[in-house]
Amino acid sequence: MILVSACLAGEKCRYNGEHRLHPVIGELGKKGKILAVCPEVMGGLPTPRLACEIVGADAQLVLESKAKVQNMGGDDITQAILSGANKALNLAKENKIKLAVLKDKSVCCAVKTIYDGSFQSRLVNGKGILTLLLERNGIKVINSEDLLNLPI
Repeated sequence: MILVSACLAGEKCRYNGEHRLHPVIGELGKKGKILAVCPEVMGGLPTPRLACEIVGADAQLVLESKAKVQNMGGDDITQAILSGANKALNLAKENKIKLAVLKDKSVCCAVKTIYDGSFQSRLVNGKGILTLLLERNGIKVINSEDLLNLPI
């Protein structure tokens, strides 16, 4: 079983109400080999919702309660994000997940790049909150682009 970002499995859970169905994940889903999670939705945020970014810091500082996640309207949604990421982590542990395929650029699921917190569509190197939690718990995390290079 592979943990995946729900949007990659075709669920319309992104901030804008869309999905990002990945063909390989779609096929794995048909075979019952994925566990799809959306930390934002699991934390109680609606779909659609205002886009959100980690403001002025990175996921590590959010986990240390030294930074926050805000939406474009300026609302602090840190607790919802942390709640959803922890719920997703617990599901991964319960299902003995060893590999996660997540969607880059998300405050939760980013593997390589994340928005810089300015809401100006600027990307920087960085990881999402769920990604850090999974890695800390020994779960390998890759982004959806790297999935095509794996022999699954």
